Amino acid sequence: MHFAGLYIAHKGYDKTAQALHFCGAGLVLAGIGLMGQVFHLHSYKGEAFLSWTIMILPLAILLRNGPIALMSAVGFVIWGHIYMNNTLANGEYFNVMGFYASVSIAAVMVGLFLREKYSEMSSFLQPPGIIGLIGWSYFFGFAHNFRKYNFPDDVSILPIIVLSVASIVGIYLFKTNKSDKASKYFILAIGANILTIALLLITFAVGIDDNSYFEHFSFGWTEKKYYLPLLISLSAWIGYFAIAFWGVIYGALNHHRWMLNCNIMLVGAGVFTRFIDLVGDMMDTGVMFIVCGLFLFAIGFGLEKWRRKLIAQAEEKIGS
Repeated sequence: MHFAGLYIAHKGYDKTAQALHFCGAGLVLAGIGLMGQVFHLHSYKGEAFLSWTIMILPLAILLRNGPIALMSAVGFVIWGHIYMNNTLANGEYFNVMGFYASVSIAAVMVGLFLREKYSEMSSFLQPPGIIGLIGWSYFFGFAHNFRKYNFPDDVSILPIIVLSVASIVGIYLFKTNKSDKASKYFILAIGANILTIALLLITFAVGIDDNSYFEHFSFGWTEKKYYLPLLISLSAWIGYFAIAFWGVIYGALNHHRWMLNCNIMLVGAGVFTRFIDLVGDMMDTGVMFIVCGLFLFAIGFGLEKWRRKLIAQAEEKIGS
């Protein structure tokens, strides 16, 4: 199928050739599954998906095929998920979440790195990485709702390796001329997420005591609030809003209205859901409702005023 794709690409039918290459890369996994079925081979730790990733990654590089590059990233994520679930004794959730965030950051960084020379691959890596990173930051902001026994006893080395590689690429992009000014701001925004994951992994790796808590009294009962989950949630919130505000600035300055509107909705959704998340008991509902409601109105008014100012400045610059 790949030979047919190369022949059709030589004839000028690039889209059809890419489809054939994509199907051929998918058939590699089907072949691995058939071989495992014939010889009764197991894949308890996801070896089949790791083999699939290693086999199709050279195809993505040699053919400069974006869909295959995305397929290889998906295979790597599936392998990491299965591997950690079958090797870690407790707390797979936090390790897997850290792994997902690390892979998302790596996809964004690699997409920025390949944007100039290999735009075909960059367009299939960067957007899914951004979506995954925003989703991770949003949902991991609820980490303070997890109790102490949800925290892991051991830490997987996979998120640390992936995060280290992504950090090295990000530092290289930031210090060189490989990225424009907007990309540099985006790399700084991702830095908040990198700090969140690093805080999570380092805390668990060195075994920092997670028993520190404060007692919260509310209408006859006392609830324990642990400092470590609150700190992790706060870091995730910072990363989420950093990326969302970067999208507002980038969309306004570059006249991408869809991007501007989507990120404004992300900011609004983040403020609203965090407000609902924080107002969790009857004692503080009245005060939090007033304070957070006023804060939400102020944020909305400021964002709308800022958006109109940025659009007016951009239109004036284009007109001049």
